[in-house]
Amino acid sequence: MEETGLPDASFDAVILSQSLHHAAKPKEALAESHRLLAPLESFSKFPKAAAWRLKARARLLAMG
Repeated sequence: MEETGLPDASFDAVILSQSLHHAAKPKEALAESHRLLAPLESFSKFPKAAAWRLKARARLLAMG
């Protein structure tokens, strides 16, 4: 979960449903999920998804 080996910006969405708390390194798993997400512009047709992604980024940055 922490290192998928997939290229950057591979997905328009990443869903971690009831799985992050099982990761040995949750911070790294969240960072990997963020790395896999395509640029924010890809969410322009989905305002709710874009808002969620901005909140997730803010949380990740706050974690340091």
